[in-house]
Amino acid sequence: MPQTRSSSVVSARSGNSISNSIATAPSSSSGRFFGRLSKFVKRRKRSSRTIRTVASNTSGSQSLTSYPCQDITRSLHDSSTSVRFNFLGGSDNNTNQNSKEEAKNLVELGEQEFKAGRNEEALDCWLQVLGLRHSPESSEYNQRALWNLTILQLKLAATLPEKADDNDKAQHRKNAQTYLFRLVGEHPIPDEWLQEILTDQTTASDVLELLMEIKQWSPALLLAEKLERDTNQIRFEMATTTEHLEQCRSSDQEHCELDRQVLNSLAQAYLEQGKFDTALERNAELIKALNSESATDVTGSEMSKAYTQQAQIFLSLGQTEVAWESLEQGVRLSATMDHQDEDTTSTSSGVKQSEEEMQINLYQAKAELLLRNGRVTECLQTYNELLVHLRTVKGPVCPEVAKTLYGMGRICAKVHWYQEAVSYFAHELQVTKLLYGKHDIEVARILHELARIYDEELGEYDRGLRFYKKALKVETVVLERCRDEQKSCESCGLKSCANHMKRLREYQNQIGETQKLIGRIHYKSGNFGMAMRTSFGEGSFGQLPR
Repeated sequence: MPQTRSSSVVSARSGNSISNSIATAPSSSSGRFFGRLSKFVKRRKRSSRTIRTVASNTSGSQSLTSYPCQDITRSLHDSSTSVRFNFLGGSDNNTNQNSKEEAKNLVELGEQEFKAGRNEEALDCWLQVLGLRHSPESSEYNQRALWNLTILQLKLAATLPEKADDNDKAQHRKNAQTYLFRLVGEHPIPDEWLQEILTDQTTASDVLELLMEIKQWSPALLLAEKLERDTNQIRFEMATTTEHLEQCRSSDQEHCELDRQVLNSLAQAYLEQGKFDTALERNAELIKALNSESATDVTGSEMSKAYTQQAQIFLSLGQTEVAWESLEQGVRLSATMDHQDEDTTSTSSGVKQSEEEMQINLYQAKAELLLRNGRVTECLQTYNELLVHLRTVKGPVCPEVAKTLYGMGRICAKVHWYQEAVSYFAHELQVTKLLYGKHDIEVARILHELARIYDEELGEYDRGLRFYKKALKVETVVLERCRDEQKSCESCGLKSCANHMKRLREYQNQIGETQKLIGRIHYKSGNFGMAMRTSFGEGSFGQLPR
């Protein structure tokens, strides 16, 4: 294949390169024919520029995920149907026959230009084919033009210089995807067309990727087989049922990454279907694959998820003790894998720290698993055990204790245990004040949680209003403190640095939101004047500094 030149589908062609190339053709019947065709091409040049513009404007304004080829080709067709009909004239039968001949000639001419390395001229010819008034007789040439345009756009993207704008490459690929989607939507890709591109492995691979992106699995499988690629990845992505997933399982049991993905998906699917025994079998195969010698790329997170899933299956089967054993095994294996390259694990203090982390992770994993299975009371009991452990090893005032209390409060609020949620948030508030002081943005966040429960869930507007006002006072202090920091910041001159600008904007927005919430409570209480003053008048903190 000759070296292709970079070209964009949106650029208008200048000069008479098509005419020049045709004028040099041999003096034969074919030469005389192409000479006559060149005159026709000249007459069509103006309309073809319009066609390219329509294609460019339409494709450029659409999203790849919506596959805009239908709209593009309809625009191409509509923009030139009147030109085509007026040019040919005559009856419909003559029109159909002439349309077929014209499409055939333009496709062949474009292929000649492409082989000669004249990409713009080839592009011009094939776009004109898309603009013809098509009939069933000429559809094969329309499909061939779409296929040729797909290949051309991929080659143009591949031959752009390394320093070329990424947007140009993306546009070529987007155009290729558009043409290919239109093609496969109308007609299966002939086997011989796929065979043609095998000589260029790069182009063939690009076509395979496009076919998978637009979920055209049959031609993707066929092309992957021709390229001697593993087709299990395609089968895995096209699988919609457990039966399809079972077909994706590796027969040679090499336990590659894809096979692990398939086994994990199967275990999840059978678990959701309530087929716990089958889910357990597939998950056991997954754990075996993760522990095999050939699985050198396994992460601690992947190992932990597999054992957690196994624990969930055991829990669904009513085997609680076995579930906890599986969960603990997963947590320990995950921690070992995550810390095996760290120097701290070789020291006694490092081992002790690792044991503490594993115990904390085990409590958290157990609580999350119980919550996932709807066992809220047992979940909260596990979190209470975690609190006791944290207070023992880290002390009663530490970020982990505050985080655990926050999580317990959110769980209670989610299941409508609002009094319990208030208790946990109030306890978290005490710990957070001891950690960061009374005027910290974390304190304001907890006050918002308490105010929301009293206001929206318990209907105690006075208490909700009191907590919102406390939050507003804290947020105001935090904002003023940030402004004081800005004055001594070396990076802040006439214009605030990015850090202070971001924080100031966040704090000011939060204050505005709190004012609105206070105004809403006044409104619900019937104090409309105070609601208006609070929401829009009082409490203005000025503009952000420039």
